[in-house]
Amino acid sequence: MFDKIRDTVLNKIKDMESKSQYISIMHQWMIVFGLQIILEVIFLLGSGLGFDGKTLLRIFLFAISSSGIVVSLAYVFKAKVNVWFISIYLMVMIVFAITQLAYKNYMNTFFSIRTALSKAGDVGDYAFDFLLHIRPHYFLVAIPIVLYVLLVKKKSKQYLGVFDKEKWLALLVGGLLVHGLAFFSLSWWPQTTAAYTLQELYYSPTQLESAMRQFGISRFMMRDLLFSLSGRETQIVIIPEDLEDPTDTPVDFTRGIDDQQWRYLAENETNETMQMIDNYLLNRQITPKNEMTGIFKNKNVVFIMVEALDYVAMNDDVAPTMMKMMKEGIFFENYFAPTSACSTGDSELMSITSLISVPGMCNHDEYYTNRFSASLFELFKNDGYYASSYHNFPDSYYMRNIMHRNFGSQAYYDYDALGMTGLLPWPEWPSDVELMEKSLPYFIDRDKFFSFLITVTMHNVYDRDTIYGIKYFDEIKAMYPDYSDDVIRYFSKVREFDNSLKLLVSELERTGKMDDTVIVLFSDHHLLRTDLEILYDYTYDVDREYGHNIHRSPMVIYNSATEPMVVSNYGSTKDLVPTLANLFDLQYDPRVYLGVDIISDEADHVVLLQDGGWIIEQGYYESVTQIFEPNPGYEVNDETIIRYNQISRNLYQISQAILDNNYYNYRQFIPKAKVQPDPID
Repeated sequence: MFDKIRDTVLNKIKDMESKSQYISIMHQWMIVFGLQIILEVIFLLGSGLGFDGKTLLRIFLFAISSSGIVVSLAYVFKAKVNVWFISIYLMVMIVFAITQLAYKNYMNTFFSIRTALSKAGDVGDYAFDFLLHIRPHYFLVAIPIVLYVLLVKKKSKQYLGVFDKEKWLALLVGGLLVHGLAFFSLSWWPQTTAAYTLQELYYSPTQLESAMRQFGISRFMMRDLLFSLSGRETQIVIIPEDLEDPTDTPVDFTRGIDDQQWRYLAENETNETMQMIDNYLLNRQITPKNEMTGIFKNKNVVFIMVEALDYVAMNDDVAPTMMKMMKEGIFFENYFAPTSACSTGDSELMSITSLISVPGMCNHDEYYTNRFSASLFELFKNDGYYASSYHNFPDSYYMRNIMHRNFGSQAYYDYDALGMTGLLPWPEWPSDVELMEKSLPYFIDRDKFFSFLITVTMHNVYDRDTIYGIKYFDEIKAMYPDYSDDVIRYFSKVREFDNSLKLLVSELERTGKMDDTVIVLFSDHHLLRTDLEILYDYTYDVDREYGHNIHRSPMVIYNSATEPMVVSNYGSTKDLVPTLANLFDLQYDPRVYLGVDIISDEADHVVLLQDGGWIIEQGYYESVTQIFEPNPGYEVNDETIIRYNQISRNLYQISQAILDNNYYNYRQFIPKAKVQPDPID
């Protein structure tokens, strides 16, 4: 009897020992969950996004649910397939995380899956260079897969025991329940001043940095994928804004605007979104005229978007012509050129339309077939100008030939149409001097011209020798022997651009049009693919480490017959159209444009950032931390923060609605010019 009991107990112990050698489904879930949390924490710390207790709890809940569901699905397979299933799950997250970190280092912004898909066929030249920007410490996020491989190798013969249906079902149901709890947590600790609720951010993760910090990189990846594949249709909710009344002035600066036709179309519009756009725009403030209205009336315009024009380039020895314009023109000391998913194309779109680029996508690619009846080209054409555009690169990245026609340009001349030859592979870029030489004959003899030039010579790279990166290298290095070679190469490219300005000035003087021509210089973005320390160390007039000053950019409107002036109001690329429209006294309705006249003291000046942050005179709002940081000497209450978050949200949503619905194709705000586009051979 005793022997029988003893044998039974021993057999049970052996059976338990045998089972303990295997990893149960619960053990596997705990392992995958732990590895996923390691990945999340390393990414948040490595990206600089950081976390607090609230966000970490939410990330924990999402990791519990996703790892539970994934392990449940993997558990139905045999051990070998199970291992591959979990490995692929971890590797996808790791590759996505490393790519995001590298892209942030390369372009100073994160990317959405939609952007990656839209540009996948255009980045072949940059692929190897991009890989070079993967820093060694980024691979710390690969620690989870290393640990997992080591575990599997150690337990290869006892990786999984017999299928346990009850535990499998318990984990699957538990994962789903925790997912519900994680989703419910989005309503915990609401931030009353935030522009978007966490539920809105979860379903529409367009504010990339905020979404990554709030939900973690793995959950962001899943939500961004679903959002990108869904077509990005979101419910647009416009929140009423408290409009500030213009200051009373003894001079009559009112604008005579006839909007009867617009109101008629709005009242009879059957499309709800179009009607919403109409109502929002019609209720915007009409900024009055001011002392600067019409000071450039009937003067010519050379409107230049300068590739990578940065405060680092502000150097009298390197760029004497440009610096003369900066010092003797109307200089905007609080102007910003915020980066975006496709900064050059998006800045180009904003500078001509005063719309705001939709976050997380290449707007140039998405909307190049839209019509823009209220563009800067159309405004100048309506005032009798010959409006044309020029660029020293072919249509291999952006579809400019189509888009500029839809902008209203009467003629767009790219690299091929200008007859430029000898295009070399990346990282070489054509000369801005040649761009100016080839472009000038097309507009210099016109009676009144608006000419949009998009330069390219100053494009990165700066960490290796290129034709224009070394053209003036020795001369500039002799002046600045202690400067970084990267900066000297950038300076060499700046010198080439400056020589193009010198050529422009020479031709304007030769034709007697210098005093009658206005030159506008603005940037598409700051120096990209460059260590931020270079921007910090080689900018002497601005503290680039403060707030969002990394996006602060030199911008000037120069006319040789105008006295120097410094404008302190805050502005950005979206504000260029109404600013120029007022200076040239063009016939326009300020409500049509989402930007405002930067010079106007009656306008509400706010700089919007792609991550949902914003900048005003009193300070700046960090959307990732949802904290407003006042500038020294200022205090801002919650009502002001809420108001500007409402303005930011509304402007982004209305801009997306305008672009998605091709709004300006159905509203004619400017009389059609009686000119036909120029034929281009």
